[in-house]
Amino acid sequence: MRYIWILLFLFLVGCGEDEVKPTGKTATYTIEPYGASSVSAIATLTELSNGYTRVELVLSGTDASKNYLAHIHFGNISKFGFIATHLGNSDDKNISIRQEVTNTVYSYDDWISFDGYIAIHIDDDDKYPIVSVGNIGANVD
Repeated sequence: MRYIWILLFLFLVGCGEDEVKPTGKTATYTIEPYGASSVSAIATLTELSNGYTRVELVLSGTDASKNYLAHIHFGNISKFGFIATHLGNSDDKNISIRQEVTNTVYSYDDWISFDGYIAIHIDDDDKYPIVSVGNIGANVD
């Protein structure tokens, strides 16, 4: 009888939440160097089965000695706006930034029609200069 209870317990523990998976909806944007910078990125927004959106930035032209961070801002690159959400910092090789955006105000469909842009900054604990920008959502031609 004890084994039945153990098996039942293991079955119930193993029946937790479903794994979060991409739904198949994605949008890709180009993030261009800003000013004299050589840093660029490809941004991919992916809808997840839990209703959140994964934003992944694959960076190129980075300096291995610097850390980078990114945000989605309101507005467009011709008129900089306030931060809508933080996307986090670059990985240990400074080649990607990946964030699951759990902002419940915006769904994936909201992000791909959003009046905004992505800005990538150098994380220098002082001025956070912008090194690359690119429009997303409604601002993309």
